[in-house]
Amino acid sequence: MTRIKRLAAICFLVLSTIIVAAAQGRNSIEGRVIGSNGRGVEDARVILKNRNLSDVAQDVTDSMGYYEFNSVSDGVYYIEVLPLGTAYDGKTLRVELAGLSLRQGGAGETYHYDFQLTPLRPVEKPLPKKLADALAFAQEIPPAALQKYKDAQKRLEKDKKEEAYALLRQAIETFPDYFDALEMLGIEYLKAGYFDVAVPIFLQAVDVNPKGWRSYFGLGSAYANLSMKKQAIAALKKSIDLNPMYTKSYLKLGEELAKDKGTLDEAILIFQKVIKLEPADASEPYIALASIYSSLGRYKEAADSLETYLKVAPEVKNRDAIREKIRELRKKIAVS
Repeated sequence: MTRIKRLAAICFLVLSTIIVAAAQGRNSIEGRVIGSNGRGVEDARVILKNRNLSDVAQDVTDSMGYYEFNSVSDGVYYIEVLPLGTAYDGKTLRVELAGLSLRQGGAGETYHYDFQLTPLRPVEKPLPKKLADALAFAQEIPPAALQKYKDAQKRLEKDKKEEAYALLRQAIETFPDYFDALEMLGIEYLKAGYFDVAVPIFLQAVDVNPKGWRSYFGLGSAYANLSMKKQAIAALKKSIDLNPMYTKSYLKLGEELAKDKGTLDEAILIFQKVIKLEPADASEPYIALASIYSSLGRYKEAADSLETYLKVAPEVKNRDAIREKIRELRKKIAVS
């Protein structure tokens, strides 16, 4: 376990010392990060990444949860919210900026993207009984390891993360094949941005329990953040094979497939699957589909996806900008 501790320290040092430069351009991106209680989340790190997932700029939310990026060029970006030290899970949004700066003599635009975060351990829908039975996994846990695990859960509920990490490591040291502790520690490191550390933990977890679909999802997510696309796709597909009801695996897989022109058609099928699984809460895949369709010149489908997005996400703040984008896409249909 000394190696894991050393890697965690290195990752934390690197994460805390990254300095990024803003891209040159005329657009601005602004928005607000709010929690499930509707209040702004203060001190959440917001990172702007380019289409290659390289950091372009970063900001920290103020006391009201607001963030801002200036001088951003047109193009595809990812906005990643890392609410470290809070009780909320992070989020990533793929956006496409195509402002007035594309027009001769035009100025840039201001894009508004709000993020409503969910608790770190949201209540998930129960699995169908047949699937739950197929994925069931049980272990005989030594009492000392079990107590450490329970104590770690309590620390996490009180947002005492470092203490929780230590307790989980102790539980694993006591019982190296402790699947629940391995999975929890991997998930916590993943949320904290320690991707290099999370990977070997998840690998050990799925070695102990090959049916650990959530661990495969975590492994795929960690690989994705390390730009290890091939490994990320393989792990996410394994998670879906094990649990075809878990929409987060589809969304992450769709994001990875959408990065390559050669797998855009496959990405479309994945996002369509999410819509079938969660028709009442499918705002993310509609936005992703609109971006893909637009890049393929399928402007009608792109416009239709954005229209549907406005219906399923009535609380979205940048409705006027989206309607303008829809109008632009409809004009392209007429001349194509």
